[in-house]
Parts: sequence; structure tokens; C-alpha cells
Amino acid sequence: MTKATKPVSNETPLIEITSFKNAAYQTALNGERLQTIARYCITNCPTFLDKGGITAEIDAELKEGFALRWQELKPAVLYSDDWIPNPKGSNLATLAYALSYSQQAFGAIDNPIKKSILKGIRDDFSTYVSNKKGDIKRAIRALDKTSKPKTPVSDFMDYMNDREKGIWVNIKARRKTAEQRGDSTAPTALKLQGAIDAFNDYLNK
Repeated sequence: MTKATKPVSNETPLIEITSFKNAAYQTALNGERLQTIARYCITNCPTFLDKGGITAEIDAELKEGFALRWQELKPAVLYSDDWIPNPKGSNLATLAYALSYSQQAFGAIDNPIKKSILKGIRDDFSTYVSNKKGDIKRAIRALDKTSKPKTPVSDFMDYMNDREKGIWVNIKARRKTAEQRGDSTAPTALKLQGAIDAFNDYLNK
């Protein structure tokens, strides 16, 4: 059994990967979980993939869920009154605090250091939400592809003789055009039909 010899990252992992076999299993499991999430989202919000198809209520609920995980990944930092990192400071820059400012109120913040810190949090979370929504949408699209029945492939003879898309339809149209242009090599309609019948009869023997 091949075991990992290098750490994946400096962050505490959600799960411990002990081998490539385990990595493959966890990948498959995560894919199935995302499928379940995709089914829930599209079932309870059929317009999830449409532009503006997610209601404000659902969007807010999604952001609340993403916010829980984002904050777990990026613990809030304490700052002094001058907005310098300080474990004994009184300003805790949580995601909720950064988002509590309306766009107008945020623009009115006069401390450039504070504004820069909160902007970094707001921008990073916005990107995080966009990426995670994208994951769900891609899973829904993949789910949609697998749920649609595949168009059956026509039998060869059905393909040849289809009255709309069959090969003989094109040949007959080409013969007619050639005849109208005075092409002496074009067979008559009767002769061509005889050749088609003979071809089909031979294949059906």
C-alpha cells in the first residue's frame, strides 16, 4: 500500500488521506455528495441555473451556509483601535462584521486601514460564494446530462431509407438538380429508384 509521504497543506485537513486508494474512495464519495446537493437545489428551485433564477431568500440562505464554512477556514483576527493585529485588541474582524456594512456605509469608512481590511474580507467571501455556487451549478448540469435519455441510434437500413434524413433523400434531390441543369450523366428518377430497390433487396437477402 502506497502512503502519502508529503503533507497536502499547512491547514488541518477535514479527512486524513492514507493512500491513493483512500484518495480515490473519498473523491467518489464527495462526487456523490455533490450530486445529492445538486438534486436538492434543482428540485426545490427549478430556476437555479437561470439568470436571476435564485430568489433573494434562497440566495441569503446559501450565503449563510457558505459564511459558516468560510469563517471556519479563516478565523477572525483581533485588531487594535489603530487596526493593527493585536491579540488583546478590541476590534474582532469577523465576516459578519465586515458584511454588516451596507455599500454606502462601507464607502463612508474614513479609516483607510480598517477599510482595506474589511474590503479584503468582503471581496474574498464574494469570490468564495461565487466559486461554491459554480460548483453546485456544474453539478446540476452534469446531473441533467446523465438524467436525459440518450437518443437511440437508428438501424442502418432505417437510416438509409429515412424519408427526411436518409441518404437516398439527398441522392434523389441531387439527381433532380443535375437533371434540371442538363447533366447527361444523371439517371432518370425511375432508373434511380430501380437501383435503390435493387440495393435494398440485395442487402436484405
